[in-house]
Amino acid sequence: AQGISPSVTDNVRSAVITGLNTVNRVHIVDALADSRLKGLFAEKNYEDVVTEDNWQQESTAAYKALNASFLLKGNVEMYELYKKTDENGNISFYCMLNFTLQLTDLNDGSIKGSKSYQLNELSVRNVDEAFNNCLKKITGGRNDLGINMKPEVLGFCNEYFKVTTYIVELGETNKKGVLVDLWISGGEEIGYQKGSVFYVYKEKKIGPKVIREKIAEIVAEEVMDGLTRCKVKGKESSIIQQEFNAGTQLEVELDHQSGDGFKAITNGIFG
Repeated sequence: AQGISPSVTDNVRSAVITGLNTVNRVHIVDALADSRLKGLFAEKNYEDVVTEDNWQQESTAAYKALNASFLLKGNVEMYELYKKTDENGNISFYCMLNFTLQLTDLNDGSIKGSKSYQLNELSVRNVDEAFNNCLKKITGGRNDLGINMKPEVLGFCNEYFKVTTYIVELGETNKKGVLVDLWISGGEEIGYQKGSVFYVYKEKKIGPKVIREKIAEIVAEEVMDGLTRCKVKGKESSIIQQEFNAGTQLEVELDHQSGDGFKAITNGIFG
């Protein structure tokens, strides 16, 4: 944005890339650092390289040569540093930082979505640390107040880069014939971890519409390459058995409130 120092925008940009890499769900290529793309930015603003009007031109061809599916662009709208003094004379330092991320689908040039962020972080040290705490909120990690935060861009990934897998095989049953565990597709290669919580869905037709109905909750017990063994929670095991044995394809989706690990599912360019 006009009037904001390039050092601020560069730091925010780096923080977003770090945060996305921390979430580990997309493979990020830094368009400004990749030698094959530098020529596109030599005489123009990177925000103009891929637009709704020119997405079929040579710029998009260069992105697709890197097997990119999406272009992520960001803009910093506000950056303000200030301090407050309380009635006891204690000084706190603050940083207000507003920025927006916009995701373009390189297959058709459409805007897949955008998300705005309004951060206001404090430090008891100085304004530079307040700004660093804003950056730490984006990247995830422990700030100078000792607070350990998840990456702010996690919500962006949860909204636009969901990953769905499936139940591939039922596992053991107990003496009463109740299903104890099952196997789902996907494992270490996409970042599943022991203890990750998943929801099981089936498609259900209501009138002319088809909706997804949540039928069970499962927890990862054993994670390997390509497969994960999960324990069935609650009393929904009979529903899973019935639907699976009837040939229903049961989708499995990670509960993002309980676990966040996914890796390198979608290729993207940060421009």
